[in-house]
Formats: sequence, structure tokens, C-alpha cells
Amino acid sequence: MTRPKSRVEKILECLPEMQYVVDREGILRYVKLAKISKGWFDPVQSLGKPILSVLQPDVAPLIDRKVREVFQSGREAICEFTLALPEKPSVPMHFQAYLNLMDDREVLVSVRDVSNRVHAEKKLMDSENRYRRLFELSPLPKMVLDAQSLRFLDVNEAAVWQYGYSREEFLRLTPGDIFPDEELGREEGIKPGRPCENLVGQWRHRKKDGSLIH
Repeated sequence: MTRPKSRVEKILECLPEMQYVVDREGILRYVKLAKISKGWFDPVQSLGKPILSVLQPDVAPLIDRKVREVFQSGREAICEFTLALPEKPSVPMHFQAYLNLMDDREVLVSVRDVSNRVHAEKKLMDSENRYRRLFELSPLPKMVLDAQSLRFLDVNEAAVWQYGYSREEFLRLTPGDIFPDEELGREEGIKPGRPCENLVGQWRHRKKDGSLIH
């Protein structure tokens, strides 16, 4: 005869991620299936067994340790790991474990596939690296200015070469250090919070040695 589901198990059934319940002895007491379950372990055969014996050997010690941490501290435990599945050799997974507030003899575990997030993060990093290379390798001096503090946040090598300041010196400067006084007084000049699109025109700059360039 099948035992009735607990209130917690009914809640877990509504969640999209794979969910399971582990007791203080590390025994798997409940499993809610998800797509990632296939190839990881057999939930039917795994119930009532230690998680160390049913999970893949490369991730079982980590999960067992995190579950024990939750029991000891009462605080949530989060980590990520890579799982090898039959259909995918390397799947990034997000693991979250927390104490069952309705029964502190159990830890509730949620595991989900975060492949889409990891892929998006990689694309963003690749894009940032691409724009960083364009900035650094440009033959024209380029500077990044904080619109509020008017401090230089970054400069490229061409700016270092043309103005004579080191990168570290540049980051201690403001436009007042490279613009002659008459340029700073222009109505369309650089002001805190002013949109960058208003700064269009010909400007004279002052190099470290005092000479002016256009």
C-alpha cells in the first residue's frame, strides 16, 4: 500500500526542478522526477538508500557534504557542479539544500539544469572580451569617464602614449587636468551628469608636458 504524500511532498510536486528529501542519516526519502533525472539515478530503486550509494561517484560526496552542512548549521547550502549524463557529457547543475521547516529531521534538495544561464554568461563574457580588445587595440586615444564624478575609469594604450600619462596617473585625473581653462568654460563643456551625446565638436587637450593637441 502506497503511503499518503506529506504536505511538503505535495508542494515539491508543483515545482519544475528535480526535488528530493534526505534525512539525517543521509537516506533518500522522497524523489520528484524531472528531465535531468534520467540517467542520473533510478528514483524508484534509490528510495530508502544512502545518497552516497545512489548518486554518481563524482558528485555524491559533494552533495552529501552539503546536506550535512545544512543539518549542522540550519542554513541554506548552494553550490554548482557538472554532471555527466548519457545524452550530454557535461551538464552544469545548480544545487540548493535547505532545512524542512515542517520537519527539521529532513533536508529538502532542489537540483536544476542551468545550461542556458551558463551559455548566456559565456556569450556575455565573449562579447565583453571582444569590446575590450576593440578598446585596447584602437589606434585612437579612448577614455571612459564617470559621468557623475568626472573621473577617468579607464584609458587605452593609445591615450597613454599620446598624452604622456601612465594608466595609473590617468585614473587620478579629471577632464580639468587635460582641458585648457577656456575649453572647460564652454557652454557645451563637460558637466557632471551631462549626456555624452552633447559633447560633440572640436576640442583642445593638454598633454602631461603642457603642450596642446586638437
